[in-house]
Amino acid sequence: FFIGIKMINDSEFTVTEIEEIIDALNLVNDKEQLDKQVAEQFTIFDSDSNGYLDRKELKNFLTVMMKELKLHMPLDDVVVDFVFGTIDKDKNHKIELDELQEYVSKFIGEILPLYEKALAEKKAE
Repeated sequence: FFIGIKMINDSEFTVTEIEEIIDALNLVNDKEQLDKQVAEQFTIFDSDSNGYLDRKELKNFLTVMMKELKLHMPLDDVVVDFVFGTIDKDKNHKIELDELQEYVSKFIGEILPLYEKALAEKKAE
């Protein structure tokens, strides 16, 4: 989603930390497990319980996700709007659960190789 941005700075991690993140991402690589976890997070971040995420709720979700994964990605309004537009497949200006599940699945598929590369670089030090 953000090709060209160095999202993972391997100097911020120990080998064990990277391995733990990779293990966690691999655990949720199972679609059923991932969909369940995303549904739980969706409920938490849908702060007004209206059944969808608006831009503010999505930004909160992304902020927590980036922090937990120690990813470097600017989350200004331009980026949030871009991600929102990417996720909102039916263009109804709402992020519904199935849209978020699809996005997170694709995101994990793209970010996992970056962690694997960071792990290889860290082990080579």
